[in-house]
Amino acid sequence: MSANLAELKKLVNLEDIAGRYLTDLKRKGNEYKALCPFHDDKKASFSINVSKQRWFCHVCDKDGDVFDFLVGMKHTLPEAIRIVTGDMDTGDISGAVKNAAKAKRVAPVAQWKQVRPLADCTDYTHYLHGQPHFIYPYRDNDGLVGYVCRFNLADGSKETLPLVYTQRIDGSGYAWRYQGFTNLRPLYNEDLILTNPNLPVVVCEGEKTAQWMQDRAGGKFVATAWVGGCKQVNKNNFAPLAGRKLLLCRDNDRPGQECMDYIFENAQSDVKKWAAIPDNSPAAWDMSDSGLTPQQTQDFVKRSMREPIPKRHEEDEQYFTYLGFEKSDNQPVFIFFGKQSKTIFRLNAAAMTKSSLMGMAPPHWWETILGGSFKNTDAATNLLIQTSYKVGIYSPKNVRGRGAWYDDGRVVIHAGDKLIVDGKVCELGDLDTNYIYEIGESFNFNTENPLRATEASKILAITKLLNWERNVNAHLLAGWCVIAPICGALNWRPHIWLTGGASVGKSWVFRHVLRALCGETILDVQGATTEAGIRQSLGFDAMPVAFDEIDGNDARAQARIQENLELARSASADDTGKIVKGSASHNAKSFHIRSCFAFSSISIGVDKGSDRRRITTLSLVVHPDKELKDKRWVELQAIHNEVMGDDFVKGLHARTIKLLPTILENAKTFNNALVKVLGTQAMGDQISPMLAGAYSLRSDDLISYEAAIKFIEAQDWNEETEGEKAKDEFDLLTFLMQWPLRCDGWGERTVSELVTIVGVNKRSALPDGTLSAEVGQGVLKRNGIRVKDGFILISNKNSQISERLKNTRWSKNYNSILRRLSDAENDFQRFTGSGEHCIKVPLKFVL
Repeated sequence: MSANLAELKKLVNLEDIAGRYLTDLKRKGNEYKALCPFHDDKKASFSINVSKQRWFCHVCDKDGDVFDFLVGMKHTLPEAIRIVTGDMDTGDISGAVKNAAKAKRVAPVAQWKQVRPLADCTDYTHYLHGQPHFIYPYRDNDGLVGYVCRFNLADGSKETLPLVYTQRIDGSGYAWRYQGFTNLRPLYNEDLILTNPNLPVVVCEGEKTAQWMQDRAGGKFVATAWVGGCKQVNKNNFAPLAGRKLLLCRDNDRPGQECMDYIFENAQSDVKKWAAIPDNSPAAWDMSDSGLTPQQTQDFVKRSMREPIPKRHEEDEQYFTYLGFEKSDNQPVFIFFGKQSKTIFRLNAAAMTKSSLMGMAPPHWWETILGGSFKNTDAATNLLIQTSYKVGIYSPKNVRGRGAWYDDGRVVIHAGDKLIVDGKVCELGDLDTNYIYEIGESFNFNTENPLRATEASKILAITKLLNWERNVNAHLLAGWCVIAPICGALNWRPHIWLTGGASVGKSWVFRHVLRALCGETILDVQGATTEAGIRQSLGFDAMPVAFDEIDGNDARAQARIQENLELARSASADDTGKIVKGSASHNAKSFHIRSCFAFSSISIGVDKGSDRRRITTLSLVVHPDKELKDKRWVELQAIHNEVMGDDFVKGLHARTIKLLPTILENAKTFNNALVKVLGTQAMGDQISPMLAGAYSLRSDDLISYEAAIKFIEAQDWNEETEGEKAKDEFDLLTFLMQWPLRCDGWGERTVSELVTIVGVNKRSALPDGTLSAEVGQGVLKRNGIRVKDGFILISNKNSQISERLKNTRWSKNYNSILRRLSDAENDFQRFTGSGEHCIKVPLKFVL
């Protein structure tokens, strides 16, 4: 059977079949677009790929071929075959194929255009539904325009189709055809509207209700409707309603309210009233269900046109949500979430003007709520204020900006203009949630075509070719790049600090690996950026921050770095205390940042234990073998140029989103293993998300506890374990060793690099011939440091050292602090002039 169906699909054009049902189907390039018939669509989400003969809706995620479409339109498979082939007499599929194959291919349905009818239609037969149960003629001042025919189907549903008079595009003939009206469509009873200019117009949803009302009008009003129902209300011509008195009679459901809201806003009429829906009316109730007599109907319209309607049905859609109030500049400010704008807005009492209230909801809504005219806004202002007071103090904790989140067990990706919930696209405001997802600039978050492990693992191939101080840094950088774009969904957000001397490729790695892999999701800033600037730029977004060139060369820069480190520290865990900032008006503002930070500089600004537990240092070094270094660089560039690009980054993000539950579970396993091996929960929290991210690049599976232990035991964790044990004297020595010194003709080298050159290489040149031990010793001595006989000598009184330590906690007594190091001694040595008192520290602390 499948082979025969495949043959049948080759004999038809999907767009011709779908065009019989989708009156708004239009060609755009290699596709046809229309409103999707399988959900309440407003954005033409349905598309047909002409070359592939497949259809797809990117909102409801349904797709298929011509038979899937027809079955979706409530046909059985035999019916669908008859529709495709035109063979109405047999249910035998093979026979249908044989008959269709005689013509080799079913001719495409001819293209027709609507024209003015030459006469009334005499045959309303539909090729599938037979005779219509109701026929509604559409007329204007020039006569008949077309019909809308209603068919009551066997399953209890209805089908409403337009019937218009058409001419072939090539001018070869005319016919009545079931196809859509042109875009400027007439109104039902438009001829009566135009010939009775003084009568009010009752606008109904659907011809059935409009005709029911018209039958009871008695010359007191005209009832109308529009072609196409709720999905196509914006394609109708409401110009005949300009200047008329309107009564809007909606159905008792949300689509009905949305249609009437559209007409209220777009019909150029100064007098618009809303017909009240009786209390306890069932869903989808309309006026034809009211059971009113002709006189009662006329009285109802007259009364509705004269008086405002005092009560709105409890199921009517709300236009905004009350979020509470806060005190600002010694006066209350009231906070709301607009369901149409998808944004949070704040108003004090003075700002509640008519224009601002209309920005919250249309005038008719206020009239129905307030039971009177909207000219006086005092009642509306009082309603907003008193209700906000009842809600209480505003809390921003449930507001979520762009990024990845966990929401009641669901993975929610907030892409700015839409949500991706467990891989499915969801419009903002449509998700059943206790959180508020505020609209923002669109993120190009992708869930399609996720990378396979063989492709994703090339990221590890790139990071492993970098010249690291220790091998595990390759996994930590790659893992950070994986998890940073989805940092809002993490229980712990680790930060990294990429460091290294001049000419080690630090800037290239930061720009072409870290930033590139994060794509649009990253907030990219430079060294002079303030904590307030980052905090305000992030707002409620959960996105990573890349902070390049964060070196602190003066007191102000050092203070700025510490403020940014405090911001990063507060972002690590969801249970970290909020940041509270005061203002000149004595009103504190609270913030909760959910970002992974990446810092980059020659020297490290991390000196507090609390920062060391949250920021992992990834050190790059100069490779000692120039030939091998060049070979690795060529290989790295080749892999980078092969894979790195927009499609690769989108595929990586799609893979991460797909594997997010697995990544989080693997992070728990790595955490347990790290605690077992390192003996510290803090390092487990910090390192495990990055290891889980790196593991996701080479496997889709959960990692076993035994495999995690084996991997961790094979790595160098001295930096983490020593960091846990570090005391003030170690911090001071580390800070001095990271000091970048200028070497004339050879750029900058850190003290640590120079000490290694002098202490290990003695007086021989490096393999690349760039810097000798003799030159390195000279640079050190000019800055109050010397290497001699297995010790580092650090002057007690040197202006360069004093400047380096200015505004740090070691500035006044650094010599006595260094003296605490084991085997450190007081000494007296010559540096560049006469002898100086100094501290002699064993070289082992550096090497």
